[in-house]
Amino acid sequence: MENRATYNWIYCLAQQLVIDNRNMKNNQGIYFKIEISCNQHGYEKNGNTYHEKWKNSDRNNVHIIVVKPHKVFISIDNTFRWSSEINALIVENFTNASNHDSCWKDSIDSKLHELSIASWKEAYKFTPEKHIPAPVASDITCSPCILNNKLLKFVEIETEYLPNDCYHYKMKKIKKISDPVILPNV
Repeated sequence: MENRATYNWIYCLAQQLVIDNRNMKNNQGIYFKIEISCNQHGYEKNGNTYHEKWKNSDRNNVHIIVVKPHKVFISIDNTFRWSSEINALIVENFTNASNHDSCWKDSIDSKLHELSIASWKEAYKFTPEKHIPAPVASDITCSPCILNNKLLKFVEIETEYLPNDCYHYKMKKIKKISDPVILPNV
């Protein structure tokens, strides 16, 4: 189903460039975009019989920001504005998925898995149930998006606590920062 390699590079980059980077200050981190898509090409499970009315696809952009010390913000966008500029992001659309050192990875993993399953369901909604393959056998992709020849951008955010919630934050502002020197903890 989803591409485990995509998840692994996310964790490795976030760990190396943000969590373990001594030059990264609180609320500084990385922004990257992932496309999750699923396609039903119109064929029965046997791969030989084609039905035009079954053909369908679903695609979403997942915007992820990981900032120090270990906050994760996620936004889902299916409008496909192709801008890779930070100022084109809609700050109000980001939700705070995690603020804890032991669950920041899980918050990304669970959101990508949830969206992959939703994409699979959407792509196969016109297909009779007996011809729907299991998600693991489906054409679901989870791919990084390139942003002006870069896999990610360094950002700094401003946050405030949500009203009546002392755990989750609301993002107030996001801005691009220059690429920091990477000095891992040793």
